[in-house]
Amino acid sequence: MKIREIKAIIKKFEKSSLSSLELERNEFKLRLSKKNNKTEVFQLNENTEHDQIDNNLVSIKSPLVGTFYIAPNPESKPYIEIGQRVEKGDVVCLIEAMKIMNEITAPVAGIVKEVKIENANAVGYNQVLITIEEEQ
Repeated sequence: MKIREIKAIIKKFEKSSLSSLELERNEFKLRLSKKNNKTEVFQLNENTEHDQIDNNLVSIKSPLVGTFYIAPNPESKPYIEIGQRVEKGDVVCLIEAMKIMNEITAPVAGIVKEVKIENANAVGYNQVLITIEEEQ
């Protein structure tokens, strides 16, 4: 789905009386929710970039340029911590781009070995965010 299509959907949603909207198209998912007169946007994409680094180490890469967040908001606990076990599909962080919060999910089950970006820092496309030791 193209970014201009997403922006058009968000604008129409903001003007509507709907309180939430979920859209799924192939492997692309978009979830919109209105809380306290503020639209929250979560773009979910099943194809998070990742690489097999060495034997059972997997790196999760940023699928876009944006700002890295380790928690859903400043008051919340982090999605992950080093040494924590994650399941395939678990949310591990957020990347904010153009006011859209993109949930980044674990491509494999395993143990979080490293978080390479500090919270609220900028990230580039294809930059390694997190490494996970995949369970065999």
